[in-house]
Amino acid sequence: MRRTYQPAWSSVAILMICVLFSACRSAQTKKENLDGLKVETTLLGEFEDDYGARYTITKTLWHQQPGGIYHVDYWNSDDAFVILQNDETNGSNPGLWTRIDWTLLKDVEPYHWGFCLTVYDAPTSTEAAAAAAASRDTPMTGCNGFPFTRMKRLEPAQKRD
Repeated sequence: MRRTYQPAWSSVAILMICVLFSACRSAQTKKENLDGLKVETTLLGEFEDDYGARYTITKTLWHQQPGGIYHVDYWNSDDAFVILQNDETNGSNPGLWTRIDWTLLKDVEPYHWGFCLTVYDAPTSTEAAAAAAASRDTPMTGCNGFPFTRMKRLEPAQKRD
């Protein structure tokens, strides 16, 4: 007679504890990330791009004025990108996911960094993060065939109310 394996209740309980611990650890990692670990501080503040649009960027929000609002899911400073969820009130792709790649710029004053909306309509954050990175070594064409948007920091006297 052949015996079939029947897991003991203790094995099931241990498995459930592992699953719960893993879920809690994942949430904690995201919170730690948003609390300041590895967030690229060069990108935080108020900026104007080379087209005249204004931005306010915090650890948790990317606001392209007047109405483009993106909620930060996480920053990946090692690979120079941020994953954001498009606000439900945005005029295009509300609720979908965006990947923004950035690069630091040299010798193009007054601009210090540039960004590329690598993906702006991904159905999930995982798909946005998995998208191919923008080509930072060719910032004039590396953003899906277009240049990176160049950013300069606004000084207090330049900020609008």
